[in-house]
Amino acid sequence: MVVQVKISVDKLQARTDQEYLVLIDEVNNLGAVGRSYMDAAEVDGKIYLINEFDVKAGDQLWVQIIHADVHDVWGVRVKS
Repeated sequence: MVVQVKISVDKLQARTDQEYLVLIDEVNNLGAVGRSYMDAAEVDGKIYLINEFDVKAGDQLWVQIIHADVHDVWGVRVKS
């Protein structure tokens, strides 16, 4: 598990500063939650958009990844 954690952290850190088209799965009290083309629902980590409430499930938007941990990433909406 120690080796796998290092692999996961390295892969997710490599996504930082990159932009992805994100499919929104839900909006909760913290903001929107979605996934990119490389994230399978209920299997892979999530992309969290804190304080992003002006979207609904099914919307797609461009997001820049700003932070990553062992399993998930956080991003901000890219303004068009």
